[in-house]
Order: sequence, then C-alpha cells, then structure tokens
Amino acid sequence: MLDERFFKPISDQTPFRQGDVIRRDPIGSSQPSWGVIITADCDIAQEKMGEFYTYLVVRSARDYVEQVWAGEELLKLAERHRRVAIEGIHEADQIRDANAIPLTAADLTDWAAADGATAILNAIGVSNNRVRSRLEAAIEIALIANQQTSENVTSLQLLKACWSREGKKAPEQSGAIRNALNPRQMRSDYMLLPALPAEREVGFVVMLRDVRAIRSTELFMSRLDRRIGDGDDATMYRIGRFSDFIRYAIAQRMATLFSRIGMTEHFESESEVAANLILESIHSSTDER
Repeated sequence: MLDERFFKPISDQTPFRQGDVIRRDPIGSSQPSWGVIITADCDIAQEKMGEFYTYLVVRSARDYVEQVWAGEELLKLAERHRRVAIEGIHEADQIRDANAIPLTAADLTDWAAADGATAILNAIGVSNNRVRSRLEAAIEIALIANQQTSENVTSLQLLKACWSREGKKAPEQSGAIRNALNPRQMRSDYMLLPALPAEREVGFVVMLRDVRAIRSTELFMSRLDRRIGDGDDATMYRIGRFSDFIRYAIAQRMATLFSRIGMTEHFESESEVAANLILESIHSSTDER
C-alpha cells in the first residue's frame, strides 16, 4: 500500500506530470532502473516539451553506495596516494640522478603492475624503513584503486581493500559507509529518498546531475500498458507519483545545483566577440540592401 505522505494515488489513465516515477525493465536483466519526471506540469499540459519527457535518473541506495559514492571516494584516494608515491619516487631517484624526471600516473601504474612495489623501491635504492613503508603502501593502494570494477568486483570492495591497506579498522570503515547515506553529508548532486512506489527495496538516490530524456512514444502509463504496447528494452512505464512536497523538493534542489554553475571569463568574452561579429554581419547585409 502506498504511503500517502510520500506518494499520490493515481489511476493508470492519469496524464503524466512532474514527479511521476518511471521504471525500465531491461530484457534479460534482473536489475531495473528508475527515473523521476522533471518536465514542468505547465509544459506537459501545453505540450511544450515536444516529443520528449525529461527525467532524472534514480538509483537504489545500495547501488549508489557500492558504485557511485565508493567510486568517487576511490578516485580521491587513488589521486592522493599516487601523488605521494610519485613525489617519493622522484625524490629518491634524484639522489641517484639529479636530472631524473618524475613518473606520470600511467608510468607508475604500469611499473607497479609489472614489478610490484618492492621491486620499484629496490630499483631506486630506498633503504630508510619509514620512507620505504610509506611509499610501499602508497604504491599498493594506488594499484588497488586502479583496478577495473566488474559484476563481481564493486568500487566499494576496492575502496575497503584500500582502507585495509591504510590500516583503517572495520568499525571506522563501517562508519564512513554509513555517512555515505547521511543526508546532511551527501553532496548536493544527490538526494536520498526512503522508498519508491511499488518497490519492495528500501532507499533510493536521485542523481540530480544525471538528466535524460525519453520519447513520449517510449513512455507508458503502467506496466500493463507497456505489455499491451509490446514495449521494447528502451521503453519505461510509470509506477507512481511523488507527493507535491517531494517532487517540488527534487525540482528545487536541481535548480539550486545548476544555478551555481558559472561560465568562465574566456567563454563569456568569446560569446561577446561572437555576438559583435553577428551584429556587424547583420548591419552590413542591411546596409547593402
């Protein structure tokens, strides 16, 4: 039963509106995907949206933590440890050759994958135990973080492996993961939702930067309509509608996020030059007539 605090009861024939939750069931896959329509009600009513509805991608909270959040944390961790490793190797290498050139990130990854951290430190002659231990950890963490994810290996698993190599204990790791879904600590790019209509899973995250479009002919009012219409893999269908306070909050957060994006001075100056050139061209063609 729908929680009317979060969702509005609607019939299968109710016209689409902002805040409608839509779902895609890829053929041959057990993992659905979701979205929430953000096209304004007035644009839908006046058919100003053309052939497309605009929606934001919604991911399960589990998927968000395991892939999105963990992937972002992994990138930051990898960058920090690569920098430590590259600077440390360069500093040690300069003792042997004052003109030594620092490694690139790709150089470090290839060397570490081929020979391992111990061989690298032996090759450049690092003998100080404290420095050796620090650089060895940095190289190994950078190598772990660079591994590719797959169906069997998530970003979260790689992140936890990096944390363990850093010496971070299990309770500290668990605390960091819990904070990933703390609304007060989540980045403004994301919005946590407790549930979606017609879904048993608990916890979903709206990806406020992941804006997509779907043709009106590929969007059905219900699962039954999709079956009757013989919808293919690209089609989606409505599973419910958020209450006003939730749909307005999503739209407001998205607007706030994008309102903070400013243009560079170079872009603005180039735009001004382009405008002046166009105006000169218009004036010239008008004078010739």
